[in-house]
Amino acid sequence: MVFSNSPPTPRHLQILIVCPYKLALDGLKVLVEQEEDLHVISMVSGVQEAISASSDLKPDVVLVGDGWPGLSCTAVIERLRGGGVTAPILFLSYDVEPEHVQLALAAGATGYLPLDAGQDELLRMITSVSQGEVSLHPVVLRALLIHLEKKPAEARDRAMEELTPREQDVLACLAQGLSDRDIAQSLFISVRTVQTHLAHIFDKFHTHSRTEVALIAARKGWSGQEPNP
Repeated sequence: MVFSNSPPTPRHLQILIVCPYKLALDGLKVLVEQEEDLHVISMVSGVQEAISASSDLKPDVVLVGDGWPGLSCTAVIERLRGGGVTAPILFLSYDVEPEHVQLALAAGATGYLPLDAGQDELLRMITSVSQGEVSLHPVVLRALLIHLEKKPAEARDRAMEELTPREQDVLACLAQGLSDRDIAQSLFISVRTVQTHLAHIFDKFHTHSRTEVALIAARKGWSGQEPNP
């Protein structure tokens, strides 16, 4: 799985900023446009506005701030995805608890950045998620790895042993940071079949987080594994 240390590739990116607070919107716009290859095409303070703007403007990245009155980050992301937002979502939050991060990623976030991160980190992660990479700030990644290490190793190993050869192939691809479509192309199967295999994998690991199972596989050295014959 690829995280936020990947070198950025120069490209002019269109950014949609979504946040319930005007001062935060204005501040993020200033920070983002310090990079000449990034352009803020719209700033909105409502979820429905974001869905409409995404449909009309087709942004490369949607930057979403936390702190929505009456809405969790998971609910915000789910509403965006359910409303047809397909662009990568980089979520900014003060909460870096592993459970919070996992829920955001499971809901459809592509990246997760602490609100106290630096400007360089923000710009680097915008570029990273624009390339379809799951991108986690090092602080977030360390917390998530520590959280996973606390889970019983015996249960994780048993789940790994229960995977079918094709499920192992899918998980190895997931550990490389591939999307469902990329996995399908790599293994010469349909996207629907990939999603079925992923559902079985999640069930065996008792999780709904693709990030969690990808991290487990990557730590076991599966990120470079060749497909089963």
